[in-house]
Amino acid sequence: MLTLRLDDLLPDARGDIVILDAEHEGVTVVTDRPLTMSGVEAAHITETGLDVSGFSFYTFADGVTLFYPSAHSVLIDTL
Repeated sequence: MLTLRLDDLLPDARGDIVILDAEHEGVTVVTDRPLTMSGVEAAHITETGLDVSGFSFYTFADGVTLFYPSAHSVLIDTL
């Protein structure tokens, strides 16, 4: 499983980060930011034009939202 630090990922101007795990191995995201919401996005297009409708998401207290395809495995590891 790939491990990433949320602080190393750069959100767009709207605070969106998209993880696309082509290998389906799964990703662990390590952060000390508290989660405020999670679910599946009904309809949303990122600033760069990527349609993340139907993607799963985690939103953090600072407003950053992490999107990923619902078929993929993303775990949040809070410090």
